Amino acid sequence: MKGATTQSQPPANIQTQTIEIQNEIRMTVQRGIGGAQVKYEPTEQTSHMIEIGFNLGGPIQSVLYSDNRAQAQVSNHGQAHIAFYPGCSGLAQYCKGQPVCYLSFIISISLFEYYFDTLIMYVKEQMQERKSLCHTIFSPITADMKFVLQQMMLCPVQNKAKGLFYEGKALELVSYLRQTTNKERSCLKLTLTDEDREKMWEAKSILDDSIESPPSVQQLSQLIGVNEFKLKNGFRLVHGITPYRYLADQRLEKARNLLCEQKMNVSEVAFEVGYSSLSHFSKIFRSKYGVSPHEYMSNAGNI
Repeated sequence: MKGATTQSQPPANIQTQTIEIQNEIRMTVQRGIGGAQVKYEPTEQTSHMIEIGFNLGGPIQSVLYSDNRAQAQVSNHGQAHIAFYPGCSGLAQYCKGQPVCYLSFIISISLFEYYFDTLIMYVKEQMQERKSLCHTIFSPITADMKFVLQQMMLCPVQNKAKGLFYEGKALELVSYLRQTTNKERSCLKLTLTDEDREKMWEAKSILDDSIESPPSVQQLSQLIGVNEFKLKNGFRLVHGITPYRYLADQRLEKARNLLCEQKMNVSEVAFEVGYSSLSHFSKIFRSKYGVSPHEYMSNAGNI
């Protein structure tokens, strides 16, 4: 989060630098000495974005507000987090006299869904169940993460190469953070019976039949008669992939086949396989096949 200091207290001695890495990633670096509260107001952009933060300084205490409710959070030294707080205003307290060294990324929901194998609708479901204003996942900052963060703060390159440098390092951090969160999840042991395994195949069949409009995790777990934890982790154990990643791969494979047929344009293909955003579809397609959908369609006759 970033914002302006409140007038009721002396401002903290914090320097804030914001860098637009690309249209789906914005980076903010804050350094200095804490002291005052900082007030935040929701924007159209932050309501549709995910924050990934890395705290290398002192503790940061925050309170989020929405619909006459409040929720407190603390980001401690050496802690990373992934946070989704749609429509929330709030206050952040940088502890007086403590060093501030905080780097964060605001990324699009589509990038979050792709890199972390999680649909935002599942996150919203969890927030509703817990009556929470914010969905946050905490993780320790590893030695690898810290090294990359230091590189980003020093930034040895200039001009046009600077944006490419920041983008590459941002994705490197996302990769490390994903590994850390996956390890924490894998610590929870799961044993599947033969009946459970059959239900994982049933779940796969349901997803195959509903690529354009898939059921939520809660709905899918009810359809096959298991809880959500067993569905998410059991599906990975049986099929070697998360339900979301499987669904994304099936959508892209169907899109590839439709592009080969050349009976629809790229926008129609994207809509047909369940993507409402053409730019997101193009980005995900290129990341999997190495070319854009337009390029793939143009060369379909040679494939």
